[in-house]
Amino acid sequence: MLNLSTGPAVEPITLTEAKVHLRVEHTDEDEFITGLIVVARRLLERYTFRSFITQTWKLTLDEFPGFSDAIRLPNPPILSTDFSIAYQDENNAAKTLAATKYVLDISSEPGRVTPANTETWPSTYDQTGVVVVTYKAGYGAAASTVPDELKHAIKLLIGDLYKDRESPDRERVEMIPKAIQWLCEPYRVFEFR
Repeated sequence: MLNLSTGPAVEPITLTEAKVHLRVEHTDEDEFITGLIVVARRLLERYTFRSFITQTWKLTLDEFPGFSDAIRLPNPPILSTDFSIAYQDENNAAKTLAATKYVLDISSEPGRVTPANTETWPSTYDQTGVVVVTYKAGYGAAASTVPDELKHAIKLLIGDLYKDRESPDRERVEMIPKAIQWLCEPYRVFEFR
């Protein structure tokens, strides 16, 4: 189970950028457009299986994988800061795995964690949700760290949602228009479909 623990502090697109893209000069719809920015980012994060702006995720497992198998970390890019693995040992005591016991691979997409050389994953209590991996993911804490293609895709989706706010085009076969898909395609992570 994957849960968002802390969402991004900022959005990749500002209200001003969205309004310029939409050619909106009044302030009557600022709240609505701000909501569209959040919705568009979330939709495209789900579409690409990625985190755009730094956010904290908790991955809960029922046990560690096989002896040396990797734990895969969805929603890359993974940041090495604030990473931890908590678990319940065989006696149901809460433990935190020492950083020397595992290797965090943040260059892979999705990211992964494996036991360090000569180490194996510890045994856990026989119960659901006994392993919790907490990690940060995203391109960075600032909007400037998000690739331009993804920011442009967000603007296009905002425009699409703004234009069709009440009655979406019923003839459209796909929820995400082709131009947006093409912009996002190089950034999609296909392993977590």
